[in-house]
Amino acid sequence: MRFNLAILSLLLLSFSSSVVKAQTEWKDDAFSMFIHYGLYSIPAGVWNGERVESGYSEQILSFGVHFSDWYEAFAEQFDAKDFNPDEIVRLAKSAGMRSIVITAKHHDGFCLFGSDCTSYDVMDATPARRDLIGELAEACHKQGMRFGIYFSLIDWNFPGAMPISSHNADPITTSHHEYNKKQVTELLTKYGKVDELWFDMGSLTTEQSRELYNLVHQLQPECMVSGRVGNDQADFSVMADNEYPNYSIVKPWQTAASMFNETWGYRSWQERGEVADKVSEKFLSLVKVLARGGKYLLNIGPMGSGSLVPFEVEVLKEMGKRTAVYQEALYGVQAAPFSLEDKSYLATAKGGKSIYLFVPTSSDMRDKRMQDILLPAHRGDIKRVTLLNGEGKEERLSYSRLQDGSVRLALRAPLHPLEYPVMVIKVEYKRGYDYTPKSSIRQPEEVLSYANAEYLNSHSSLDYYCGYRSVIGYKWNTPYLNKKESCLLLSYPLEDKGKSIRLVTSKGAKEIVLAGGESLSVSTPKYLLGKARRKIAYGVFGAPVTDKGEWEEVEEVMDMNYPLRPRRAVALEVPITVYDDTILPINLSYKDGLMVYLNGEYVYGNIKRDLTEPFSDLLLLRIPKGTHRLLFKVYNRFGKAAVLRWNIPENVSLLQQKVLTDSPTSFIRLEGTDRLKASPALLQNVSIRQCQEK
Repeated sequence: MRFNLAILSLLLLSFSSSVVKAQTEWKDDAFSMFIHYGLYSIPAGVWNGERVESGYSEQILSFGVHFSDWYEAFAEQFDAKDFNPDEIVRLAKSAGMRSIVITAKHHDGFCLFGSDCTSYDVMDATPARRDLIGELAEACHKQGMRFGIYFSLIDWNFPGAMPISSHNADPITTSHHEYNKKQVTELLTKYGKVDELWFDMGSLTTEQSRELYNLVHQLQPECMVSGRVGNDQADFSVMADNEYPNYSIVKPWQTAASMFNETWGYRSWQERGEVADKVSEKFLSLVKVLARGGKYLLNIGPMGSGSLVPFEVEVLKEMGKRTAVYQEALYGVQAAPFSLEDKSYLATAKGGKSIYLFVPTSSDMRDKRMQDILLPAHRGDIKRVTLLNGEGKEERLSYSRLQDGSVRLALRAPLHPLEYPVMVIKVEYKRGYDYTPKSSIRQPEEVLSYANAEYLNSHSSLDYYCGYRSVIGYKWNTPYLNKKESCLLLSYPLEDKGKSIRLVTSKGAKEIVLAGGESLSVSTPKYLLGKARRKIAYGVFGAPVTDKGEWEEVEEVMDMNYPLRPRRAVALEVPITVYDDTILPINLSYKDGLMVYLNGEYVYGNIKRDLTEPFSDLLLLRIPKGTHRLLFKVYNRFGKAAVLRWNIPENVSLLQQKVLTDSPTSFIRLEGTDRLKASPALLQNVSIRQCQEK
């Protein structure tokens, strides 16, 4: 038995290492091509001579045609005569893209590959009689391009699937799940190496998501699985369509972007505008994603014949001119090493010794001197500052260190066409840099908690509509642990006893079970709740509460069962006054999803996973003296109401546990033990302080 366990441990370690390696290579590629092509490319957003303006054009069956037999008749016209895989790969390479992901099967169920599971495919139902997935896979392998496959988890053609709905987040029946597994097996065994399987839509059970994830890795261990398989059983997270987070994410993630927000599949009547404007928009979007640690997947939608849209070709070629000049600032980079809030530029970093600044420009700057820009206060000797200009030559820029530690960079007006929409500046350091703000350095007497931590963010999702910012851990800068071995005191509520955590310092990491220790009962301080108000919150679960909609005052705030349509949320805002700096315990019970904000700052987020009973949790809010705004966003996934019950107990039991750790260390990090998944760690109640004695 011991031998078997040892082998199992080695296999798990090997699997984990393989996935981490694949994640790193996947992320370093930075820029990828998405292709939406299928039967929907033939009607091209038009039905019965009328524009179908509702929904994406690749979903015209649902939003325009409505009848399956009418839609399936498009297969008779699908000859794909102009679909040229080699041309597509050459275009992607010219744009600077390093992988291609194509829709092997979209929601309509039509397959661009020959499937033994159905005759509703390109080989059996169309005059094309070409396995387009096989041809593109071969072209990618031949030209050294990574190859990925999009696979819809909903299927409007499969008889055993749920009926067509307006939201594409239907549960997957047992027979449909088995059908999906058979087709995934086909796709991963017929076309050689597949680098990425991009699942989409549907609301799977955790077990269904896990089965698909495991199946992919059984067949192709290094194939990356997208977050839209659901339930965080994935190798990388995917934001909502065309979503750009304003915060950094530490685990692998991606923004999938369409050339036009209105559609992914070809739309004949789409207003395309100017090529230059679209190049500017999409190149800045690429940089925005990279600056926050992600990867960018940009879509094209070929026409019904398979020919590429000239406008999209021109956009990608123009983007390619910029990726070629600025490639060292785009590929194999990390997120900006400092906050980008209130900055007039974006930034990426590489190797701990170089930072790249992307300064937006405009055509009216050609004859004007640009403003100088400031790098935040930091430590590190600068070796040189250069401009990566349109000629691909090195051009030195002057700079000066200011008294507060910030650095002023002198810019000139753009001189070359490629310096639009950004100028790219490289800042090199002799031995490295440290952008840790002095204000973030915690002193020995401070308690380390979520309230003074840097959040370690990821993007968790059960399905498309249930994606949200998940907090997988916290980090504190702690330059005061100078002994060879230091003692830390963990404090947490009784409810967290038994949780496993990972404590990381610059000396290494250790896993710890919160096993309990000295118990302390803490009384709840005096507080006062003000007049509450409520309104419907729009968008996916993770979207912030906006100004849209009218607030209404409410009397009962602690026991809410608000009738609501599925995939909707309600926002509840409650003013709360405390009379001293305090820790305020709040017992939470909610049916589906909950996000909590204090004065507009994100504090807590989670969504229930396959539970029949409401999920209960405790939130220890750290609030300074005064009046504050407490905001709950309560989500209803499939039920009939948004449910939240909360109360403030009279006291809470805290446990304290001593942990020894090696020193000195420049930081302390607290996180969950599963380093591959994006689920929230729910460690908001754990605090740390230095022990007075061992």
